[in-house]
Amino acid sequence: MDSDKFCFSDNSLVRVSAEEEAALNKRDGIVPRDDVKAAWANARFKYALEYGTHFNQSAASEEYDRLHAQGKI
Repeated sequence: MDSDKFCFSDNSLVRVSAEEEAALNKRDGIVPRDDVKAAWANARFKYALEYGTHFNQSAASEEYDRLHAQGKI
């Protein structure tokens, strides 16, 4: 498998392929973030870890959308 993504199944961590991930997302109604948005949010998370600040994934996604709509990203 070429994926580095995992999910929990029966209390164990299981590697999933891109196809399996897509099927799980469809089943659960999850719409994954695009790669650019995910990279931006991950950078914000790393900053929060480094400086010990609060991080909220939903707020980061909303901030990205707001800044993107304003043309600042």
